[in-house]
Amino acid sequence: MKVFEFAGVIFNADNVCTIQKVNLKGEETDKESEEKIPTSVPGLQIVTIAGGINFSFESEEKRDEKFNEFIKGLENL
Repeated sequence: MKVFEFAGVIFNADNVCTIQKVNLKGEETDKESEEKIPTSVPGLQIVTIAGGINFSFESEEKRDEKFNEFIKGLENL
């Protein structure tokens, strides 16, 4: 069985369907006007046969770096 760990979660590599970069949508409230402002959070989504999980990052650069590191690690399995 080929397994890998990402952010404390253990995955069976044989059950992974997709790994993709995503932008998670969110909202912030403007302090002055109390108006909702749409935001976007860079994320990584791993979907398996049993379900999926999203991971968020501080910036797109950090997400892309982790994604590339992750893909290289999977190639070694």
